[in-house]
Amino acid sequence: MFHDLPLCVLCVLRGENMKAFCRLVIVVTCVLALQGFVASQDVKKSYGIPKRIPWTTSAIAGTPEPPLPYKIERAFPKLTFNNPLLLTTAPGLNRFFVCEQHGKMYSFPMDENVAAADLVIDVKKAG
Repeated sequence: MFHDLPLCVLCVLRGENMKAFCRLVIVVTCVLALQGFVASQDVKKSYGIPKRIPWTTSAIAGTPEPPLPYKIERAFPKLTFNNPLLLTTAPGLNRFFVCEQHGKMYSFPMDENVAAADLVIDVKKAG
């Protein structure tokens, strides 16, 4: 309880002085707690509405319809990659670049009929 007080104050408070100090702390704590409780009961909110009015004129009925299912189709049906991590482009080039997990980078033109991707770099062979 007194861990925040300086050591010199605790040395001075012994016996009856310590008991009086403890009583004073308890009384002040109780008064402050009661004062806060009473003040919170008397304060009227200066925000919000005084009474909730139910909304009964809504035209919404039931639940929303589920979205239409997505149809997945391959953008480049003739290409396959092993563990692709990144698909990006280079400024000024009309090509995609794909980086694979095991150190290969491929490039291919932005054409859905492309037959094969060109190997740009193989880090395993270069290192």
